[in-house]
Amino acid sequence: MQIELNLLFEIVFVALLVKLVVGQWYPPVQKSLQAIFVCGIGSATGWFLNPTREGFILGLVASAFAFYGRELTDGFLAIYDDLGSLGINSKFTKKK
Repeated sequence: MQIELNLLFEIVFVALLVKLVVGQWYPPVQKSLQAIFVCGIGSATGWFLNPTREGFILGLVASAFAFYGRELTDGFLAIYDDLGSLGINSKFTKKK
């Protein structure tokens, strides 16, 4: 599977726009419903831009990353720090 970079950026951009709109909705919408809405729009965008199963999955993953990006990166960095404190060396270095 080859990931088209421009497709990925387009899906993330659409998902971030939907997240911003839904986040400012009045009356406020639950965060879980916001996530479902953003992932649904991202999946539909991925399917529209690349009408295959890979396009749908790429849309779902990209929109989930656009919605939960900060929490995901914080989680990965916490795991990386825990592995370093256990003495497990990694090939990757963390930039500070």
